[in-house]
This record gives sequence, C-alpha cells and structure tokens, in this order.
Amino acid sequence: TGVQTCALPIYPATGAPLDGVATWVTADAAGDQFIAGTRHTDGQGKVTYMLDYGTYYMWFQLNGWEFNNPTQFTVA
Repeated sequence: TGVQTCALPIYPATGAPLDGVATWVTADAAGDQFIAGTRHTDGQGKVTYMLDYGTYYMWFQLNGWEFNNPTQFTVA
C-alpha cells in the first residue's frame, strides 16, 4: 500500500471510457517487477491504486481491444 491515491482514467482513441479493463502496475517497462493489480476500471473508465511516489508502468487488457502496453506514469 502506497502513500498516494492514484485514480487513473483509461480512454481509448474513441474518447469513451472503458468499463472492465484489467490493469496492473509494474516498476519496469519489461513488466518483471510487479507492484500492484489486477484491478478493473469502473463505468467511468477509472481505476484506483495506492502507490508510493515514483515512476511506474501500467498495463491494460480487455478482450476485443488492443492497447499500447505499457504506459509510463509518475506519482508525485
């Protein structure tokens, strides 16, 4: 459990929020250092994690959708 609540929206190129996207967080772009997950987006396309300050990589998966994994983000 981290010190910062991160509510991250997941919107594909269509601009509409996606419900039910499986997400997880790693400390590296290769996906070897698992930090948190798996959590699913809500009806507003958001997923919430408690993370420490730092740089992370988020991964996405949903049947019928293709994502550019991973996405780098920073908790500050």
